[in-house]
Amino acid sequence: MKSNRGGLLAVVGCGALSVVSGAVFAQNNITFNNGNGSTNVNVAYTLGGKQYKESTAAGVYNFTVGGKSYKGYCTDLSDNIHNSESWNATFTTVANPVNGLPSTWYAKEVGLTTSNVNAIDYLASHYIGSSSSAAAQVAIWDLSLNSSISKSGSNYNWGSVFSATGISTSSVYTVEQAALANDNKSWGSVLAYAGVQATGRPQDIAFGAGSSPNGPPPVSEASSVAGLGMLFGIGSLSMFRRRR
Repeated sequence: MKSNRGGLLAVVGCGALSVVSGAVFAQNNITFNNGNGSTNVNVAYTLGGKQYKESTAAGVYNFTVGGKSYKGYCTDLSDNIHNSESWNATFTTVANPVNGLPSTWYAKEVGLTTSNVNAIDYLASHYIGSSSSAAAQVAIWDLSLNSSISKSGSNYNWGSVFSATGISTSSVYTVEQAALANDNKSWGSVLAYAGVQATGRPQDIAFGAGSSPNGPPPVSEASSVAGLGMLFGIGSLSMFRRRR
């Protein structure tokens, strides 16, 4: 997900995900309101063997879930959403082995490591709404591609998969290193998991401790159902696109 200050683009579509067995986690409507408070950056990344360059925004993304306001981070570089778009998502912990971040389509494509999942979890739990929000969002994008910044003397060097301009590389390195130093446990972030779509898909959003005064949206196990089809729908769209 990316934003040019006020809006994000969605890959439009809807689809059903069949759950053969196991727990079905609570679903709720989520609306992306705006990217107000974010910082303009330019990012370049490689995904699926293709290279992308985009002007976007990083830092603070504002959402409404269940009538309450939350701030969250994007954990997905391959899809976008529109300003004011609404959809239904499954809410689970980022580190949940069945429904969490490692199980999303995007993470499967990248082959996201447990270490990086926990590092992303840490950033979402500690940096939402802080003065380092922009650096943390960029670090999450970097980590989500299993990339990381290296340091040689006073030089900070982006990896070969992801890079960004318009933001201090050292500031991203600092929060990224803090996350990697705390990647040996789960930090309780909540993932709004959109699920795999038949054609296109909405975003996956990570909510941490600073998502709202009450913490992240609640995760509750709704029931254990065999053969349940879950439909993830796309809501209203305002046409403010990012450009590739």
